[in-house]
Amino acid sequence: MAQHYELANPGAQISVEENEQLSQIRYQAFGPKTDVYYQFHGASSSLDRFEHTNYNGKSHQFEINKYEPQVSAIAKNFSGWTLPPLTIDHSGRSTVLNPREIKPVPAPFEPPKMRLPDPALEEPSVVPPKVKTAEIEAPKVVALKEQPRANQSTFNTNQLAPTDGIYNPAGPPGLGESRPGESFGSEKEGGKGWDIDWRQSQQGFDGEGNTVYDYSGEIDDSSAIGIDGDTNFQTQETVSKSGHLLKRTLKYDGRLDYKVMTDIGPKELKGVTGITSTFNPAINSFDTEINCENGARYKSEVDHNGKVTKFLEIMTKVADRSAGVPTANVSNFANRGDNYHPARPIGIGGAIPGWAGGDNGPLDSRTAQVIKGDNGEVTYKYEGEIDDSSYVFNIGGDTNFKGQEILDSNNNLVSSSIEYDSSKDMTFLGVGGQPVEMEDVKTVKTVRGADGNFTSTVTSDDGTVRIFKFKGDGTIL
Repeated sequence: MAQHYELANPGAQISVEENEQLSQIRYQAFGPKTDVYYQFHGASSSLDRFEHTNYNGKSHQFEINKYEPQVSAIAKNFSGWTLPPLTIDHSGRSTVLNPREIKPVPAPFEPPKMRLPDPALEEPSVVPPKVKTAEIEAPKVVALKEQPRANQSTFNTNQLAPTDGIYNPAGPPGLGESRPGESFGSEKEGGKGWDIDWRQSQQGFDGEGNTVYDYSGEIDDSSAIGIDGDTNFQTQETVSKSGHLLKRTLKYDGRLDYKVMTDIGPKELKGVTGITSTFNPAINSFDTEINCENGARYKSEVDHNGKVTKFLEIMTKVADRSAGVPTANVSNFANRGDNYHPARPIGIGGAIPGWAGGDNGPLDSRTAQVIKGDNGEVTYKYEGEIDDSSYVFNIGGDTNFKGQEILDSNNNLVSSSIEYDSSKDMTFLGVGGQPVEMEDVKTVKTVRGADGNFTSTVTSDDGTVRIFKFKGDGTIL
C-alpha cells in the first residue's frame, strides 16, 4: 500500500510504501541534487531504525522511537532541507507534525477497491475506573562536594613573612618576603633579612585546577662573604582556587645561613640547602622540613596564622663540619700549569690559602683577610689582580677579582667563590685531567655536599653555565 503526501514546499513530496517487512519514505525536495531517501527497516509493527541515503550515495542510520501502532520519526535532510516530524501508522494515514498543511495527492495508480465486511457486533467493554495511585515524592539527590579544607579561604601569605630578620620556617628567603606570583627585576628588601636581587615567575596549573608558580631568583647575600657571592634559588608554590596556600618547595644552589623562628624563640640555621612546606588540613597547619648542608634536618608545624607551634631536629648533622672530610685537603685542588681546578680557579688557585703579596707569577698582587669562626673554620677573603695583560697586547689589561675560600680546622675545603671584574678565558681540569676551555668566565662557585662531594658552577658573561662535580680528593666525575 502506498500513500503520497505533498509538502508545502513546491516540488517536494513524501512517498510512503508499506508491506509486512518494509516501509519506505521518498522525500523529493525542491532544487538540484536534493533527492533524499529515508528507508525504514524492520517489521511494520516494530520499526526500530531507518536509513538515510543522500544524492552522493552516503548512508546514515538514525534511531527512532518504538510505538505501536504508530512510529514517530524525526528526520533531517542533510542537503539543507528539514523534513518535518512524521507519524506513520498502518491505516494509510500520515500526519506531518507541522503547522503547515499537508495535502494528499493522487497516487500514480489507483489501488483496487475492496469492500470490507461490516464489523461484528461487540459487547460494550467495561472500562474500569481509573484509580489514582498515591504519589511518593522521590528523595532529593544532593551532589557530593569535595570536603573543604579547614579555613579554606583566601590566605594572607604575609603571615609567613620575615619579621626583623627572623624567618618563618614556612617562609624562607626567596619565598617569605614575596607574594604568590610576584616577579621583580630590581632589589627587594627582605624584612631586615636577606634582600632579593630579582625574581622571575611562571604560572601554570596542576591536574586539580590549582595554580602553580615556578620561580627563579637571586639572594643578595654578598655581604656575608665580601664579594658577589649571591645565592641563586629555584622554588615553587601551589595555591588553591580559593587562594589558599597548599605547598612550597625551595632549593638553593649553594647554602644559606639565616635565623628562623621556633616554638621557643629564634634559632640560627647554618648551611640551609632547601625546604619543603605542605599544608596539612587535618591539623590546619603547615608541615615544613628544612635540610642543611651538614646533614641536619629540622621539622616544624606552623598554624594558619603563622605561629610556630612545633620545631624539632629530626636528624642530627652527619658530622661536625669543623672535623672536615679527610680526603678534601686543599692541596688536592692544585692547578697544573695554566689548567686550574674548578675548586680553586685562578685568583684563588695560583697561591696557597691566605697568601698575600706582589707578583708571584700568575698573580700581580693579592690581599687576604683572615676570619676565624667559633667552629674552627677559617675564611680567607681575597682581592687582587691577575697578570694577563699579554692577552690584550700588554697594555694594562690585567683582570681584577674578588674571591674567598673557607677551610675547616683540618685545612679541608668547605667552599669557594670568585668573581672577575671582566670576563676571562680559562682552562679547567676536566675528567681524567683533560683540559676544558671556557670563554668569558665571570664567576665560579664551589660548595661541598653532605656526602663529601663537591659541585662547582662556572658562569660565563653571556649566561652560559657549566657544572663540574668532583670528589674530595679532587677527581672530576
